[in-house]
Amino acid sequence: MKRVNRSLTFVLLLAVGCIASAGRYGYLQAERQASVKQQIRVVANAIQTSSYTPIISLSPATQLPQCVVKLRFHGTQASLERAQYWLQFIEQDLQLVDMSTALVCGEFTTQFIGMDGCSEDNGRAWCPLAPVYAQRDAAGSAIVDIVITPSGLANTRNGVVFLHEQASALVLRHELGHALGFADEYSMLPELATQFCAGEFDFRPLNMVITQNDWVTNAEYKKLTRQLPWQRYIEQELGVLEPSGIWRLGSQNKEKVGLFAAETCAGTGYYAWKPLAQKTFMQQHEIGEVPELYLQLIQQSLAGSL
Repeated sequence: MKRVNRSLTFVLLLAVGCIASAGRYGYLQAERQASVKQQIRVVANAIQTSSYTPIISLSPATQLPQCVVKLRFHGTQASLERAQYWLQFIEQDLQLVDMSTALVCGEFTTQFIGMDGCSEDNGRAWCPLAPVYAQRDAAGSAIVDIVITPSGLANTRNGVVFLHEQASALVLRHELGHALGFADEYSMLPELATQFCAGEFDFRPLNMVITQNDWVTNAEYKKLTRQLPWQRYIEQELGVLEPSGIWRLGSQNKEKVGLFAAETCAGTGYYAWKPLAQKTFMQQHEIGEVPELYLQLIQQSLAGSL
């Protein structure tokens, strides 16, 4: 089948405000929250009293020296506080072990979004984009643009996240996962699943590989191992070697990194595999966890080492 040279529209996640946090699931200190709210009030007043459309950093002066990903929010004055709330949540939920580096920092702008130009596209959130932004800023941070819309289902297109202004922070976390290279781990809609699993999209997800069978020859097994995005983290065999000499895919120990069936390609005749047995935020955004392995894969992918 002819390969379509385009990015998968849904290509995590991640995290927030370059604010130093007390712990992975801790809360921001009260004085920092007060400072952020005061910053929001100042900018909101400036918007009301001036025709100037500001760009505001959502990261405080105490930010860490390095930021892996800059989340650039685009919306109206009314969505500024919502953006700050999302950042606070994500920063705490997606914190790197190496505290000399922040996974993300945030910026908010009203520069090019006119809400009267926004309308749903087949039920999905959508706004026209005026400028085309660079994928990295002057400091080398990768950029993810997040467009805040008045309605519609959240979605990610060509690395840009479109998010309804009332969406939960967990939905944003899932969409950021797509923007940074992860595929859905739940069963896709039939038409999309057929195209994705057949390899019609120019997209190599960090969390998934697709095979035509649930078994491989010994030569194919070695090739599959070398091609896994998480190859350096494998802790066990990717399957069981049968007396016939073929490998029946699927790791045995659910507590270690290996190869586990994902629901993504259900009903297509193809098989999808992920590195962990546990349910993650890419399978069920409201309860799934963000594994440390996925954060490491993001960093390495952006550094060009995958």
